[in-house]
Amino acid sequence: MEPASRGPQTGVLYDLAREFAAQLELDQLVPLIVNKCREVLDVEGVSVFLLDRERGELYVPYNSQMNPEVAATLTGVRFAADRGIVGSVLKSGRSERIDDPGHDPRHYSGVDTRSGVTTRSILAVPLVARGEPVGVIEAVNHRDGPFRDDDFSCSNLSPR
Repeated sequence: MEPASRGPQTGVLYDLAREFAAQLELDQLVPLIVNKCREVLDVEGVSVFLLDRERGELYVPYNSQMNPEVAATLTGVRFAADRGIVGSVLKSGRSERIDDPGHDPRHYSGVDTRSGVTTRSILAVPLVARGEPVGVIEAVNHRDGPFRDDDFSCSNLSPR
């Protein structure tokens, strides 16, 4: 049953819930979620960074980018789990909005160097399963400038 009043965010949540119910494989569901996040937040890219506990690294198994070449470059990226804003969000368990990551001392430019993309703004949210941090989902480069407060309300987040 479709909701009676469908604003853009409600419609996306409804569509995701329908897709979630229809999908049996996580490898099919996560790319759908990442694509929808990129669309709703109107960003250049969204990446999922998962924690490899054995190696102490974060890696990118899923991402959605406006530029397919950037997407191919980011898939499989690995770096120490304590590096960058992503590592900081993983450790703190708190969502963050960074409007100028180039001036944030935590920013890890290695991913920018590899992808050829300059990160201008970040929205990062920790991923937690069974009370344990398992990774971070990160949206980069809002297409209309820095992220806005309503981007946080869309995601039920609190700005830093």
